[in-house]
Amino acid sequence: AEGARLGVFISGAFGVFTDGYGANNTASPDSFFFADTGGWCVFLEEGEGSLSSTWEQFRLSLNQGGSIALTEDITAFPYDSILSIPAGVTVELDLQGHTLDASALNPPAGVEYPCCLSINGILTLSDTVGGGRFKGGDNGFTDFIAAESGSSFTMNGGAIVGSGTLENVVYVYDYATFTMHGGAVTADMNGTVRRFGRVSVDDYATFIMNG
Repeated sequence: AEGARLGVFISGAFGVFTDGYGANNTASPDSFFFADTGGWCVFLEEGEGSLSSTWEQFRLSLNQGGSIALTEDITAFPYDSILSIPAGVTVELDLQGHTLDASALNPPAGVEYPCCLSINGILTLSDTVGGGRFKGGDNGFTDFIAAESGSSFTMNGGAIVGSGTLENVVYVYDYATFTMHGGAVTADMNGTVRRFGRVSVDDYATFIMNG
């Protein structure tokens, strides 16, 4: 019915179908397809409905900034977008014992040094429960996490686990700062981390490790 709202679970994704156009698709109303935004879409007689994955909701939260505490495991699908924290945005992320799994992500086309998470603002990562992980890096990424020039990344807890054929798990670019008070940066040795391994630091970057 017009204006109806449907809560739907599909392979772990959750969202709400709503009317409106935007995916630039002229398929028949019965077609179910991938949307431009990387979520699910289905055409309705009145228009088009989109279902964003939980990953997409998390990605948008990072873009907006603030305090984020995970309440469930979040897994990316191959069509989902990479994560980024824009310049001027501050994020405090608490894994709370959950897993943020980027293993299925694909690198965006045309990017010379693709990463799963690009930090241009300020990120503080913690895990107040224990056992929380942020993992991935398969499918041709160069870095798993990139602390871009001018950014700040502080790690108080949790585990960052790189895999696949990464060159670096965490790469700290010139004039960026990475401070580790706790947690761990590791690599899944089923893959091959090819360059310096866990943390790589440019000549004019800062890496501080306490404890």
